[in-house]
Parts: sequence; structure tokens; C-alpha cells
Amino acid sequence: MIELKGVYKEYASPETTQAVPVLSGIDLAIDAGSSVAVVGPSGCGKSTLLNLIGALDTPTKGQVILDAQDLSRLDDRSQSQLRNQKVGFIFQMHHLLPQLTVLENVLVPTLANKHADRAKDTVRAKSLLEQVGLQDVTAHLPSQLSGGQRQRVAVARALINQPKVLLADEPTGALDQATAEQISDLLVEIHKTQGVTLVMVTHAKSLAARMDKLYTLDKGRLVPSAENRKLKTEN
Repeated sequence: MIELKGVYKEYASPETTQAVPVLSGIDLAIDAGSSVAVVGPSGCGKSTLLNLIGALDTPTKGQVILDAQDLSRLDDRSQSQLRNQKVGFIFQMHHLLPQLTVLENVLVPTLANKHADRAKDTVRAKSLLEQVGLQDVTAHLPSQLSGGQRQRVAVARALINQPKVLLADEPTGALDQATAEQISDLLVEIHKTQGVTLVMVTHAKSLAARMDKLYTLDKGRLVPSAENRKLKTEN
């Protein structure tokens, strides 16, 4: 489903002429329908890794393959279509549009498809909002919701186009512990019931431990957790 081959990522430094290395030869294979967590210190490149998988950024060197498509071979338009149709994004901050209602926010990703069935999309959006427990606030604006409710809207929005891959960047990082646990439960439930491939970066050890595989990113290298070997032995 997802494969990274020898992926390097560097950024230009505003202070020197030398590039700053972020990722240094990442090799990773993620099976369809599995769940993966990536942990590591702040600034180590976890978000960069997600952005590469989701075609929001391009590697300096190496290949990123998503659903049998080499992202480096796609033009900007094709990458945009892939992101819209096959990838759902959940960020630490919900990024809801303040002027739109809850229902309208969930429907935003469908607007890129000129041939979409608007009535069918609306029915699906309402169904998703019911799944995340927000069926009673579909007409509310984001300002009328709690932080946890806003993140639930973001989850529903990420799922509206029935993506094959769900990328979550610190999805509970801005929430209190009780609300974070609720969002964690929701993500795990969605992964299990909908069969979506879930890849997340998180500082929450309890959430990371609920994924099928756990990796640590440090100094540009991705290291599998000892727990992965334990799971492989048990399976």
C-alpha cells in the first residue's frame, strides 16, 4: 500500500549554504489496512515523513509509492487528485473553516470533484457525523464547538471521500487527556471498522501502543520498535 525506498529529505538553511538533513535514507513498507505509529523527539522530521507519504512534499532523493503509484512520476495536478481521492489528513489543529457549518466543513473535500453527486455526498457526510457523535450539531459553526468536537469534525472531513489512507499528525496533541482518549478510541474504531490504512505521528505513548506497528524516528533514521518483533512472533 505504502512504500518508501531510500528516502532523503533536506531543507535549505537560511544561515548557511549547506542543506539541513531531516530524513536520511528511510525504507518503510506499510501493508494495506494496517496501522503504524511514528514517535520521536520534536523537530526530528515526523511531520515531514507524513507530508511525503501524503504527497504534500517531495523527497530530495528516493521513492515514495502510494497504492502502486510512484509519486515522483505524477505532475502537480495528478498529485492533487491522488491526495483528494485516496488520502485523508488529520492535523493537530483542526483547520476548520470558521464561516462554514459543521456539515459544510465535512463536505469541503468533495468540492474538488465537479462530477460528484452532491446529494449522495451530503448523506454520507451526515452519516459520518453521526458516527463521530455530532449528528445534533451539523448546523453549528466551529466557534460553537469544543476542541474535541472540532477534531471530530476534522476526522469526518478526512473520511468523506472514502480514502484508502488516513494520515494523522499529532491528532490528540492539542486536547486535554479525557478528550484525547475519546479521539484515540474513535481513530482506532475507524481503522478497525472501515479497514483504512492508518499512519500517525504522535507523542502519546498510549495511542502509539494501540497501533499494529511502532517506529521511532531519530537523527533522520527510522527504527522499528522491539514491540514489532514481539507482534511478529505472536502472529
